[in-house]
Amino acid sequence: MSQSELAATVLACGLLVVSLATHAVAWTTRAGRLARNHTFGIRTPSTQASDEAWHAAHRAALPWLTWAHRVGYTGAVLALILASAFAVLAGSINIAALLTVVIGAYLVVLACITVGSVVATRKARSVGVREQGSQGELPGDTS
Repeated sequence: MSQSELAATVLACGLLVVSLATHAVAWTTRAGRLARNHTFGIRTPSTQASDEAWHAAHRAALPWLTWAHRVGYTGAVLALILASAFAVLAGSINIAALLTVVIGAYLVVLACITVGSVVATRKARSVGVREQGSQGELPGDTS
């Protein structure tokens, strides 16, 4: 196996790991078991402001997290299948095709995670505003 083939395989395996992590966040969110923490999940000041903000944010991001892990799994498996098929049928791997699949999948996964994080942060902020309003105080109210 050449260095470029090894690099493409490592990238595909890395994509699989990213997909597993994103899937774990989505699964625990869907199950209602993702408690607010400083290690795992969408961790912004807005999402960490309260348990309600944390849960609302992750529920809002769930569709994007789901797409992220589905695309990631598909890209990783497709890359590994392509690598095997090229090796068996052609005797060598078409590294350009393999890298196109892997890098393309990484970009889509990154875009889904980014959009999901933006959606989550906006939702968490709206929960924070609601919580402030429910306390009966308005910012700057001195009466």
